[in-house]
Amino acid sequence: MDFDQLHTFLEIVRLKSFSKAAQTCYRTQPAISAQVRQLEQELRADLFERFGSRISLTTAGRIFAGHAEQMLELRRRAQDTIAELETNPRGELVIAANEATCIYILPTVFSVYRGLFPPCNCRWTALTPRAWWKQWRRTRPISG
Repeated sequence: MDFDQLHTFLEIVRLKSFSKAAQTCYRTQPAISAQVRQLEQELRADLFERFGSRISLTTAGRIFAGHAEQMLELRRRAQDTIAELETNPRGELVIAANEATCIYILPTVFSVYRGLFPPCNCRWTALTPRAWWKQWRRTRPISG
């Protein structure tokens, strides 16, 4: 099951027609029927009752339609949240510095940073050069 199948299924439900859904999905009617057949096989249930050219949802189809809508909505929300990272960074900024930098410089820098990026957490730690080196070696990304 994939998002395209869910979208196609919901278009059929919305339009109450395989052929109209094929037009809005830019596919042939046999391709739409094949997607529904795959969904029905995967779910092991008929989703539509067919009466000649008319269709209606089965009980399983009605249940699945609700879940399909939720899945597509969750996908949209995930995409929106990820896209929002481009304009509103989130996460944690951690800086290790000597004591003088932590006392005299970083509070001002973090104040400005928090104003620009409110969802980000900022913290700093005063480290000796030796402690900094140990920390860096432990947390640095492993390359190739």
